[in-house]
Amino acid sequence: MKNQRKRKFQLINLSHSSLQQYEDKCGFSFKLKYIEKIYLDNSSHHSVFGHVSHSSIEQLLEEKITEEELIYLFPSFFKNKLKEELTQEQIIEILNDEEAKEAVLHMTQTGAMLCIEAVKKLHETFPGFKLVGVEKLLEEPLFVSKKNDYLFKGKIDLVIQLTDGTYCVIDWKTTSWGWNERKRNDKWKSYQLAYYKHFYSQIDEIDFDNIKTYFALIKRTDKNNDFVEFIEVPIGHQKVSNALQVIQDVAIKIDKNFFPKNRLSCEYCEY
Repeated sequence: MKNQRKRKFQLINLSHSSLQQYEDKCGFSFKLKYIEKIYLDNSSHHSVFGHVSHSSIEQLLEEKITEEELIYLFPSFFKNKLKEELTQEQIIEILNDEEAKEAVLHMTQTGAMLCIEAVKKLHETFPGFKLVGVEKLLEEPLFVSKKNDYLFKGKIDLVIQLTDGTYCVIDWKTTSWGWNERKRNDKWKSYQLAYYKHFYSQIDEIDFDNIKTYFALIKRTDKNNDFVEFIEVPIGHQKVSNALQVIQDVAIKIDKNFFPKNRLSCEYCEY
C-alpha cells in the first residue's frame, strides 16, 4: 500500500475538521490539538446523540432486524446506548441544567424513531439501492514536504450504489430543526464532501463523475414531521481543486511553524 513507506518525518494527519480548525477557527488551537496532541473532551449531549444515532443507523442497515424487533427492542436499545455514551461529567451537567435535562429526555424518547425514519427515508429516496459500506475509512498519503509527511484521514458514514450503477456518498448530520440557507451553502460543508468524493474515487478506483454526494439531515424537532432530509451537494472538479488547495496552503503554514491565534474564537474554545 502507498502509505506503508518508511516514515522519515513527523506524520501529520489532516482531515476536513482539522483543516477547518486551522483555516476557519484558530491556527493555535489546531497546533495544540493536532500537533501537540493535547486532547480535551468538549463533547456535549448533542454530539453524543449524533454519534449514537449514526452508529444505530449503521446497525439497522447492516443487520436484518425484524419489524417486531424494531417496535419492541430498538427503542430500549437506543436509550441504553445513549446513556452508556454519556460521561459521568456530562450526566452531572445535564442534571443541573433544566434545559439540557429536557433535551436529553426528548432524545431518549424520539431517538429510536428518528433512526428508523432515517432508514425508511433512505429506501424511499433511493429505491433498490445496494449497501456498499458504512464508516468507510479514508487514509490517503498526500505528500512529503521538507519537514513533514502528510496523510488525509476521514470517515464516510455511508456509501450506497443505485440501480443505475451510480455511487452515493452520504454524511449523516443531526440537527435541531434543519439547516438555513447559510448552512446549506457553507463552503466548509461542501469541502467535506469534496474530500470524501475525491479520495473515495481514488481509493476504490471509481469514476469521479459516477459519484453523487449528499448530506442527510436527522432533525430532532420539525413542525411538519419531516424528520429526515437528503440534500444533494453537487461536487465538481473545480470544487475539489479548491478544497485540495486548502490542504496545500495549510501544509505550507505548518511547515513554517505558523500557528496564528484567533482571539475572536477564544470565548468558545476548549483550550
